Amino acid sequence: MKALINNGMVDGKPIIKAWESFHGWYWLATEKAWKQDSVIDSKVYKDDQIWFGLVIGLETEWGYFSQTEIELLKPMTWELKKSVIASLSIDRYTPTSSPPQGGYMESFICP
Repeated sequence: MKALINNGMVDGKPIIKAWESFHGWYWLATEKAWKQDSVIDSKVYKDDQIWFGLVIGLETEWGYFSQTEIELLKPMTWELKKSVIASLSIDRYTPTSSPPQGGYMESFICP
């Protein structure tokens, strides 16, 4: 799957919140889905915000993700500032997609 993120948008949808990890993963929220009490490692986290958006990790895919679960990964993850989100551009091909002529291309531009 090819995912194009340009000027704070994913396929024309604005990124409203985003996280990055030391390992190069991104969680790009485009919709606030719901809140729930989440059980993570046998502990209950009240009012966990669930988001819908694009996750770029081992694979690139759309889906739901837990804000608490991401925040529990600190300091290996961090929330991106709105100014960074507004200028975020990623052109990334996953190994399951057809590479562009010349090989895989991956560029991260955060002025």
